[in-house]
Amino acid sequence: RHSSPPLSPASPCLAVFLLCCQREPETPRTEAVNRARTEGVITCKFGTYDGQLNENIPNGVGTFTYGNGDSYKGDWVGGKKNGHGDYLWASGCKYNGAFRDDQMDGDGVHTWPDTSVFHGRWRAGKLHGEGVLTTRKGVQYEEVWEAGKRVSRKEKKTAEFDDGVYEGGLKHGLPYGKGL
Repeated sequence: RHSSPPLSPASPCLAVFLLCCQREPETPRTEAVNRARTEGVITCKFGTYDGQLNENIPNGVGTFTYGNGDSYKGDWVGGKKNGHGDYLWASGCKYNGAFRDDQMDGDGVHTWPDTSVFHGRWRAGKLHGEGVLTTRKGVQYEEVWEAGKRVSRKEKKTAEFDDGVYEGGLKHGLPYGKGL
């Protein structure tokens, strides 16, 4: 059974790229020409980056494949994930959304292998703000998070019945409370 993954992907920071990562071996004659290239491959002890570069640092669009099977494909600025991207864990979990300074930050969608999906906000790599979790069985929960801790959860689902559609609170899959 799959347990919830960590919601902050570990990633190499600018210091790792500057100190540990090296481009594929080059001859002194081609080094100056290749340094000015805008695309390339960097391999380091954490994995391999393939994409746009600025002074041999990931900048633009690129993919980093980690040694553990995780990967990130998206925007990079100054060697860090910044902008929009997709992070895929080797476990099958996925995050599609905003990144800032190597962390999930802003609106995003997290999907688990069992097809459960969370649409919401992150701040500094942690869930923060309002979001909606839809389980694999279709049950929806409106949730509020603060700094990675859930502070409220309310079950809500639209259900179809012979007489039409009910939208409102549900308890054990049946209408409960005031609906629309």
